[in-house]
Amino acid sequence: MDARVERRIRARQTRVEHEGKTFIVRRPTDWEVLDMGEAKQMDLLEKFVDGWDGVTDADLFPGGDTAPAEFSKELFIDWIQDNPEFWSPISAAITKGYQEHAGMLADAKKK
Repeated sequence: MDARVERRIRARQTRVEHEGKTFIVRRPTDWEVLDMGEAKQMDLLEKFVDGWDGVTDADLFPGGDTAPAEFSKELFIDWIQDNPEFWSPISAAITKGYQEHAGMLADAKKK
């Protein structure tokens, strides 16, 4: 991937903490918001979570050890479906990121 694209993606990322775990979420672009229409909460989680910290194998399955679990989209999507206590705080952070972006654009147009 072009390093400049990676840099742009990282610039849209923030971190949200919940129950001792940190999730790296990405603000949707204007195009992605336009394309989503009536997105469901799980759509946001599946598309805009890019990483995690503090998640271990023990968090993922019974008998797992306390070693940090490497993030993969597929693993996250499978795990998050059984952990509803994380749905609202993560999706709220994604939504808030876009709302703040839209607000900055609106303020810039006023000036």
